[in-house]
Formats: sequence, C-alpha cells, structure tokens
Amino acid sequence: MVHGAENKTNTAFSPDPFTVSLNGAASVSVEFGNDDNVTHHVVESVANPTFDSGNLLKGTTFTHNFTTAGTYNYHCSIHPNMVGQIQVNP
Repeated sequence: MVHGAENKTNTAFSPDPFTVSLNGAASVSVEFGNDDNVTHHVVESVANPTFDSGNLLKGTTFTHNFTTAGTYNYHCSIHPNMVGQIQVNP
C-alpha cells in the first residue's frame, strides 16, 4: 500500500491489477505490505474470503499463498474505498 492509501481508492494498491502465475507450482505467494501511517486490513471481497490479513500496522506485512488460478478482488475493510485485484494464472 502506498503512503496516504486510505485516500487513493482504486490506486491505493500498486500494481493493480497484480498478475502472478502458478507455472505448474502448487502455489504462489503474494505479500501485502503497509508503508502507510495508518492501519489497514486486506480481505478478499467475497462472502467467505480465502484471505484476510487482520489489522496491518505500519511496517507490517501479510503473505497469502494462492493455490488456484482465478481473479481475486480485495479491499481494505477499514477503508472500503481501497480496492484491488489479483489475477492468478495457471
């Protein structure tokens, strides 16, 4: 997340969309980092999220291993205007 991310809506996560490939591997890791001065909380934007960072304080990170190809929309639950997307290719 970039500094002042809570005010940047869909430009808060960079790059966005973020594309990764499994390339035959069982999983691919994506790390979210908070370089902002406020707490953030990254969660997948579905009823039963496959990833949820919990509160991310300044300077902390959260890593999620994606095991299935697909498109994953996510947001910050504290600042719901902050949205992003991860595309996992096979």
